[in-house]
Amino acid sequence: MATDSPSARSLKALRKRTGMSVRQLAHEMGLGPSSYSYYEDGFKGEYLPWDVVSKLVKILPGMGPPPVTETEVQQLAGPLNSWAAPTKQTLI
Repeated sequence: MATDSPSARSLKALRKRTGMSVRQLAHEMGLGPSSYSYYEDGFKGEYLPWDVVSKLVKILPGMGPPPVTETEVQQLAGPLNSWAAPTKQTLI
């Protein structure tokens, strides 16, 4: 029985589809391999953190057969209609 989240399993599948190793993707993201591995193998949240996905969306789209799409990567952070950088609300 898997103890990680569906988003963590999806991340692992996307990485494998690109042909990148954990070490390669971690380096591209500015992380150590063990820090990155947590998001594939130990992360338990429903969706990956926005800051992690924002890095991935700059790296993964266009890689792999078939090419990873930006939408596939964004979905790791939750529903697309809520995928945006946190912003400051302005009161009028």
